[in-house]
Amino acid sequence: MDDGTVVGRALEIMNAVALRLQTPLAELAARTGIPKPTARRIAEDLVRRQILVRAPHGYAMGCALDHFSQAAALQRMFPDAHEQLVELQARCGGNAWFSAVGRTGTAGPAPVEMVHDAGLPAPDAAPWPDLTNPKNLVNTAAGHLVLAHRPELLEQVARTGLPRATPYSPATVRQLEGILRQIHELGASVESEQYMLGWRCVAVQFRGPGDSRVILGVSAPTGRSDPARMLKATLQAAASMQASAGSPPANTAGPGAAIHTMVPPAP
Repeated sequence: MDDGTVVGRALEIMNAVALRLQTPLAELAARTGIPKPTARRIAEDLVRRQILVRAPHGYAMGCALDHFSQAAALQRMFPDAHEQLVELQARCGGNAWFSAVGRTGTAGPAPVEMVHDAGLPAPDAAPWPDLTNPKNLVNTAAGHLVLAHRPELLEQVARTGLPRATPYSPATVRQLEGILRQIHELGASVESEQYMLGWRCVAVQFRGPGDSRVILGVSAPTGRSDPARMLKATLQAAASMQASAGSPPANTAGPGAAIHTMVPPAP
């Protein structure tokens, strides 16, 4: 019941909303013992933060909680993730990161953990790519991993056309399909300047808690990174993380795997 604190009242409201599909304001106040005007103010603040959403018959749980539940599950399953990222970043430079893709959607939250090269611009200077945006699906290493496992999304992108971010971005569905085939050959996604000029990214996807999918990646300036070295280091880090968590192994690249990068069209 109401303990009079801001945090306590917010948690009481969240707990009350979690008890049924939709909770009217009057019931919310009655269940928590919080005065109705105060309950409304707190609930609306939680709506602004996407922790709750307005529903036809009251309030329901919002999508922001997905990030917290995924982060908690990943922290429990991969307790040594930070140490793995530190080692990956030391081997490759740039930014090493660890995130997840939702079980049913394509939107991945911002990384639950990132090790940042202090000599580079702060990683929070730009928003994390939203994988519900076709431009990010088509041009990022993480987006390519999603498309490789979601053929229906590839069909949607093919129908609407490929939005390009740089001259190195795939210009045709055939080029994009070639990138996705390479993922199956290498066991990882390798992207060079397709999303942002001057940057390269390697990402590996494997199974996380339940049916979720985990993505481990490293992004580094093209002039200070080697794609083959990044590929080897990321695959090894992913295998090590899976071994420590007891999760199924990801695909690994064959000894003769070659990395092909996009070239810009002639002017």
